[in-house]
Amino acid sequence: MQTFIYTIFIILIIGMIILIGATIFFFFYEAKIEERDAYNDVEDEPEKNYELVGQVIGTYGVCEGMRVSLRAGNVCTLGKADNCDFQVRSNVVSRMHCTIKLLENGTFEITDFSTNGTYYNNYRLEKNSPFQVPGDALLAVGDANNIIRVISKEREM
Repeated sequence: MQTFIYTIFIILIIGMIILIGATIFFFFYEAKIEERDAYNDVEDEPEKNYELVGQVIGTYGVCEGMRVSLRAGNVCTLGKADNCDFQVRSNVVSRMHCTIKLLENGTFEITDFSTNGTYYNNYRLEKNSPFQVPGDALLAVGDANNIIRVISKEREM
């Protein structure tokens, strides 16, 4: 009988410890929720505005080191004519070789107008037909001796 009383006594003590622990836990949990809600009342920082920008970069050949910047929707003309934005003085590059347009989704639309072609991943782009390339692509202009890279990224305004 005495062990039965001790068992009941131990169960009651364990129950009280659990009850006290749960009370303390919920007290601190409620305090954390109130603290978090207090922070939510503070005004958030103003949203940062970003704009999409692109670059056409000469990476190999006679155009190496040349660079032209674009904004979304703008077009860059590439060729050996004086009025082209990106001039490539090469016998295999046409006067108006191609256009490069930065699209709103960060890709580029390339339209080839040349005799010797514009290539992406060893694929010759169809003449007078827009072709989309990703926001980080290498293009061969005329032949493999003239390589340009197109890059798009968001920048803070």
